[in-house]
Amino acid sequence: MNTQMERLISAYGIGVDLPWILVLCLLPLVIIALFRVSNNNPNNNAAADADNRSSNAIRAAHYQHFTYKNEERSLHEAGDFALLTKVLLWLAWLLFVVSLSRPFFLGEAIQQPLPTRDIMLAVDLSESMANNDMQIDGRYQSRLDIAKRVLNDFIDTRSNDRLGLIYFADTAYLASPLTTDKETLSFLLDQGEVGLIGDATSITDAVGLTTRLFTDYQGEQPVLIVLTDGDNTSGNIDKSDTVDLALSANIQIFSIVFGLGYDDGNNEIDFSFLEAITQSSNGELYFAKDAQALAQVYEQLNEQALNPSAMTTFSPKYYIHFYSMLACLMLLSFLLLPRLLPRLSPPLSDKKSNEELERVS
Repeated sequence: MNTQMERLISAYGIGVDLPWILVLCLLPLVIIALFRVSNNNPNNNAAADADNRSSNAIRAAHYQHFTYKNEERSLHEAGDFALLTKVLLWLAWLLFVVSLSRPFFLGEAIQQPLPTRDIMLAVDLSESMANNDMQIDGRYQSRLDIAKRVLNDFIDTRSNDRLGLIYFADTAYLASPLTTDKETLSFLLDQGEVGLIGDATSITDAVGLTTRLFTDYQGEQPVLIVLTDGDNTSGNIDKSDTVDLALSANIQIFSIVFGLGYDDGNNEIDFSFLEAITQSSNGELYFAKDAQALAQVYEQLNEQALNPSAMTTFSPKYYIHFYSMLACLMLLSFLLLPRLLPRLSPPLSDKKSNEELERVS
């Protein structure tokens, strides 16, 4: 039944949430069949004959009283009215059952971007991130404060994705698992401080922690964005093992080297290591010397590398069980009101007696 319902929905855009309730449409037929079988029972017929014989005298006494009324009624019209009543009752029952099944029709298809990316943000909390060598809005701020400001803007733009947060220094620490709660994620980002988990830099542990988080991952290729301002100086995982992990984990890694000093001839950052883990994962290595450049890197990531290309088609459901139930009630009112109105109005004899009393008075 579900397959047939899916075909109906795909072909005409209509369907019901509870198709098994439609079986109740046949309930009146079952009741009629059982009633006829009961009437055809010989024992019931014998009892009915006895009742008929006992009531013949009463029927004979009142026969002449009802003969006059029966002669006035047209048998043809009475039969047509009875047939119409049965049809309307059956239709009311069908509308009632359809209402219980929660019918709906699908609206016009709407295209929405799929949340195709699960993104982990790895932020360096090493001692050098406290350097106040970044100028923004006319004053100097620390590298970490600038990074928080840019990352918060980046988080706001990823409305359809799940994001997580990793801090790394002496080791890596999971600050937030993947979530769609952007406000909580921004709050946890603002709580990160230099020295929270040491003063060194362990990029390898951040990559290793991310690979453990995405073990047996079934979704589209997840993403790790590493923001650091120094070379890997600590950690429990060797650089060579980290490259192997990046190759086997199917995680796309983007690395951002942030801060002054990477192009002054006294490089402290091992670019070969960062290039190896990004290239092995089909990622990319970026450089950002100041706050403006860092914002441009995240903007480029947002628009190009992480831009969701997959779209999903969504058709909203509009339920119409209210209208079918209203039609059912209207049919029942049409059938019952003509029968109830004569009972509510006073009899004709009472009207005549009232008129005679008015004349006498």
